[in-house]
Amino acid sequence: MDKFVIKRSGEYQPLNFYKIKDAIQKGFESVNKKIDAAISHKIRETLESKVVWSVEEIQDNIEKELFNQHHYDVMKSFMLYRHTENSNVKKRRCK
Repeated sequence: MDKFVIKRSGEYQPLNFYKIKDAIQKGFESVNKKIDAAISHKIRETLESKVVWSVEEIQDNIEKELFNQHHYDVMKSFMLYRHTENSNVKKRRCK
């Protein structure tokens, strides 16, 4: 069954797991660590439980799994990036 993601704009798009894996990898790279494949695997399993996910729900699950696997530095970097991106989206909407 196809999966979908609700973007911050409200638009529905097909869920592309490679984008999620890429975001996780960038989080690890930002703190000069090799990606923990178990994180991506667990997130993929989690995403199988529903058909539609919001961007925020996916990010929440990534942060939760980083925490559960004790990747606190990666989680912090991921959260800072997320906050910055959310701020940038809000600024673009106000223009």
